[in-house]
Amino acid sequence: MPKQNLQIYILKYITPVLLIAVALTHIYYAKSADLTPWKGGGFGMFCTVDSKQARYFRLYLIDEKGDKIPVQIPSKFKNEVSKLKAIPTQSGLEKLTNQISELTWIDTSYKEDKLYDIAGIEPNAKNSIKNNDEDITVRSLSKFDPPPLPQEIVAVKGIEIEFWRYKFDKENNTISARKEYSLNKARTN
Repeated sequence: MPKQNLQIYILKYITPVLLIAVALTHIYYAKSADLTPWKGGGFGMFCTVDSKQARYFRLYLIDEKGDKIPVQIPSKFKNEVSKLKAIPTQSGLEKLTNQISELTWIDTSYKEDKLYDIAGIEPNAKNSIKNNDEDITVRSLSKFDPPPLPQEIVAVKGIEIEFWRYKFDKENNTISARKEYSLNKARTN
């Protein structure tokens, strides 16, 4: 077969077959493995709001009283979170949950309150100084933090991680969030 005929054959037959194979593979993973239509060579990105930005996690610490404390997922897990947003798997969620459950958590409000007291700021004035994240005062201890005071350490009985996504409701013409997965892990230490 001459070289020019081979190029025509490739362009005419092999290229469309490859595109169809990519599309079918993507459809399979989007339907069976929950892959976002925006990833994996997807063609569905033009007709859905289901992108990585429309998927998110909520993380709660369960304290000794059984209360849920909302916290942010530590930034050191950003790669794992990004992968799980694209294609959430039970094993991936379990791995992330296990890693998070091993962390030490501290309540930063203890030091803040002491600093406000030292500065002579009245209790009512404290609220006007804090930013919008004032409810989230618990965070994981990083390797750069000094050793925490005993009263700063949060006694964690377990953790709960939730995976949410936005869905478009065609009938009501609205977008709403829906919890897709939830995983609880009791702390062993």
